[in-house]
Amino acid sequence: MNIKEAKKLKQIKFMETIKSCRVCGEQDIKPFFDLGSQPLANSLPRSQFEKENFYPLSLSWCPKCNLVQLNQTIDPKELFSDYVWVTATSKVANDYAETFYQEMIKRSENRGFALEIASNDGTFLKPFLRNGHKVLGIDPAENIVQMAKAQGVPTEALFFGEETALQILKENGPADMIFARNVLPHVANTRDFVKGLSICLAPNGTLAIEAHYAREILKGLHYDSIYHEHLCYFTFKSLERLLNDFNLYVFDIGRSPISGGSMVVYAKLGSVREEPIVQECRNKEREDGINELESWQEFSRRASNHKNRLIEVIERQKGTVAGYGSSARSSTMLNFAGINTSLLSFIADANPLKQGRYAAGTRIPIVSPEELARRNPEAVVILAWNFAEEIAGILRNKLNYKGKLIVPLPEIKENDFLANEIEGVKIVPLRKIPDERGTIMHGVRSDNILNQFGEVYFKKLYKGIINGWHVHEKLILNYICLQGMIKLVLCDLRKDSQTCGKIQEIFIGEENYCLVHIPAGIANGMTVIGGESALICNVASQPHDPAIKYRRIDPHSNEIPYNWEKKDR
Repeated sequence: MNIKEAKKLKQIKFMETIKSCRVCGEQDIKPFFDLGSQPLANSLPRSQFEKENFYPLSLSWCPKCNLVQLNQTIDPKELFSDYVWVTATSKVANDYAETFYQEMIKRSENRGFALEIASNDGTFLKPFLRNGHKVLGIDPAENIVQMAKAQGVPTEALFFGEETALQILKENGPADMIFARNVLPHVANTRDFVKGLSICLAPNGTLAIEAHYAREILKGLHYDSIYHEHLCYFTFKSLERLLNDFNLYVFDIGRSPISGGSMVVYAKLGSVREEPIVQECRNKEREDGINELESWQEFSRRASNHKNRLIEVIERQKGTVAGYGSSARSSTMLNFAGINTSLLSFIADANPLKQGRYAAGTRIPIVSPEELARRNPEAVVILAWNFAEEIAGILRNKLNYKGKLIVPLPEIKENDFLANEIEGVKIVPLRKIPDERGTIMHGVRSDNILNQFGEVYFKKLYKGIINGWHVHEKLILNYICLQGMIKLVLCDLRKDSQTCGKIQEIFIGEENYCLVHIPAGIANGMTVIGGESALICNVASQPHDPAIKYRRIDPHSNEIPYNWEKKDR
């Protein structure tokens, strides 16, 4: 046996090709997207000359349950036993951990024992621990489990399934709250995993499953989320089918900022009273066609076109180009596009476990963010684009980087658009549908705002008036300009924000119909442009309460250094 044959045998040993659907067992699954042979995304070589194994990476669609899934399964021990992703390195994840705790608590009748599957370093269990709950984390990565234990979070290094569930039940009793965030798509035996969840869950307990939503992957062209760890790409339809097989029924759906758009489904054992959003989600999936094979075949064509455009954009840059964020997602994108050190000189990453290693397959060296600042490349491609705002804030405010920023997805942006964007502010384009009868104007939906609903109010603003500055310490705002045009100006006054002090101008209304999501702690002001008046709608996170005062700042004072005069550019 020669070396080439031996290497091939080693690959086969760690890989199996599926013959049927991972959820329903249907054998006539339809292949539709081939990303070529790729290395394991998180297997970062320690040496430029270290040998790597490459495995096929391709997707199929199930005509029975509509699950989109990988055709290959890599031995989980190869993937997860020594892991390099650490949750605490992301500010977005840390902030979301507190929000997630509140969302879980308000949907739970029993609030005792909290169990997290794939708990990583324990970041998401810490709020439960601080509030007096009994907690347990389960994670297969021994190195990460040791980090969690060192921080006082009870954690066991185990793969989860029916056998582990029975062990947990015997030693700890049933769990009142179970959550599995961004892990179910990684699981080879989905049925064994979900059966384990049903075994551990208390009769009145609440289960939360978070997964990168296939609708966001399809619509946003997130082909970089396809890698060997992610075996399943769930729509609500395919996930609901799997849960129902084990007497788990969804009663509510939430949203997560992780992965560029994730859904969180909340389920209980047995019959439940569904919130309206559950049926709305089913209806929306039917309308959008996200469970249809043709939609995913078009996705494959769009990904190939995007790959070619990305190469062109990087090749056009003058001087050194670097990357930021050596994520698993970046590995897929770089290997699919064939981008190596001839196009990206190095990649910066804040995770010390990655620094000094090399990106899988492409052998691009990984350095610290401080090293990026020292080398000062002409342009930086934000490979971890789903954290683009956070990373841009680090580059601009912490590292004082002045060069060009390129964000590859959901669409390629190569100007300096992030320099004045404020962390947490979201601009969501809205549809207008005109016909001979009139115009339908889309507004707020459950999947385009990230806060709870409090009240809707409207205000008419007249030309020549500056409405502001207003600062709400707790209220989250969602502005839509229904008629006319306004200049909406924001100033970040949050001391713990990466963009503290930044000012952002946004022009919204009939010519730019969109929703602007404004977190608490950001000053906002507005004025009419190009007309006599404007009609503004605000969907606030809390009902108006006269007892809760908000801060007013004179728009003509120097407290916020902004000139409201019209700018003739």
